[in-house]
Amino acid sequence: MLNEQQLQQIQSLQQHCEQADGLSLKLNWEMLSHRNADEKQDYLHYNHDNMLIGFLGVYRWGSQVEICGMVHQNYRRQGIFTSLWTQAIHQIQLDGYSLLLLNTPANSLSGEMFLKSIPCKYENSEYQMKWDEQVGMDNPLLPDESISQDVQVSIRKATLQDVPQLIRLDLDGFNMSLEDTQDLYLPLTEDSIQNDFMIEFNSLTVGKIRVSPIDSITWINAFTVDATVRGQGIGRRALRQVIERQRSDDNSLWLEVAVHNPNALHLYESCGFIIQEKQDYYLYTG
Repeated sequence: MLNEQQLQQIQSLQQHCEQADGLSLKLNWEMLSHRNADEKQDYLHYNHDNMLIGFLGVYRWGSQVEICGMVHQNYRRQGIFTSLWTQAIHQIQLDGYSLLLLNTPANSLSGEMFLKSIPCKYENSEYQMKWDEQVGMDNPLLPDESISQDVQVSIRKATLQDVPQLIRLDLDGFNMSLEDTQDLYLPLTEDSIQNDFMIEFNSLTVGKIRVSPIDSITWINAFTVDATVRGQGIGRRALRQVIERQRSDDNSLWLEVAVHNPNALHLYESCGFIIQEKQDYYLYTG
């Protein structure tokens, strides 16, 4: 588990790297700030003045693992990230995994160089999108295709009683195994679902969406609608309700979408989201 000082050091290093390289790092702050004390998931490297100059984070979704990290611009090409990687991959292999992905911003030269040094292959990419109020307001609520205006789509906070539905929707929407999906909600507490909302259509639960405020940014993710009712504008109405609720905050609204998911990309663009960054994922083959 990271203490408050370590979290501040990681945040400062992230800000330096992003400004120096002109990119956005995906460090999954929702997970970083709620680490399990019993698991080794974060690797930090300090210089002689006790300044954090290197970081690698391991993020687990059941048996699937993602890795992202960074090294201070003035300390690169000294083997620091390779050292952090060596420690991390050793522990990951001891713990076991079914899939290991390495994440790097698409325009990161240092990330590209490191990936060339290990056995891996390109897997997929995601766009990171930011909501633009002017674009969103210029594109008012569209006629929702086949949904009549008297049909109600609503969102509500998830409760522990919704966990079976959350698991069902994750299985349906994200092609995950049952074991990995169940692991997402462990330990089963109110905290584990505090940012989850259920989407209801005609009084039936048909979808889910997560809204996670982190400092000055609110991330929208884990968004899916039951396959049996897709294509009816339910997702658009639910997303617009989330946007309307969040507009009163000063936080900027962000979300991620797979590059090869044109339907979702069109939905987000129609609601006022604009592509800002691209994140690449590489599958470790070692």
